[in-house]
Amino acid sequence: MSGQRKIPSSERRKFTNQLLHLDRYERLLETVVSMDGPRTTTQLRAESGLTIQPRGVMGALLMFEVAKRVHPLRGNRTELVWHPGEREGARPDKLPPLGDYLEIRRKLNACGRTALATDVLLRAVGIWPKPGKGTVPSSERERILGALKALVALGEVQPGKYGAQGVTWRWANATWEYDLREIPERVGFESLVYDSRGRPIRTVEEQVSLEQYGQRRTG
Repeated sequence: MSGQRKIPSSERRKFTNQLLHLDRYERLLETVVSMDGPRTTTQLRAESGLTIQPRGVMGALLMFEVAKRVHPLRGNRTELVWHPGEREGARPDKLPPLGDYLEIRRKLNACGRTALATDVLLRAVGIWPKPGKGTVPSSERERILGALKALVALGEVQPGKYGAQGVTWRWANATWEYDLREIPERVGFESLVYDSRGRPIRTVEEQVSLEQYGQRRTG
């Protein structure tokens, strides 16, 4: 397409869930915490080297807001201007909602050492699936992955991998595990939930009910 920058092969995403550019999200956090004045979203993307992931940067910045590292205000037109530190006073209307980010952080903390794959996490917090929709759109996935990478940069979440494509997420330094009672019984994916030793807990083939699973763990 004319005028569109060609993405180098080193930057192309080989798998939809692959952990790419994590070092740049760490740089984004460093930029945010060292700010001595406001920055636009465009400026932060450029300073962190994340111009090719606009939705991922937005997801990360909103997660940093949840962690009280930065807060946004409306700038010119639709752009947000980010200010250092925690917000004083009420959050203005017409800013992007924080519900998804608060719930992702809460769910991962509640799960402790039990690692959740991205799609299972989306289902567990109610972000996806949506009525009449199929797979998670790439734009939505990029936003959520940006938020998860922000949690990794903050040191709150530890990523892991299974198979060729999958990524799992668990709360860093946790000593507790989760009984999966809030995970939907039919997740629709194969071997996407793992215990602290990296072993699959539930698969589509087994279709273990939550009651049977709880008895097996405690028995």
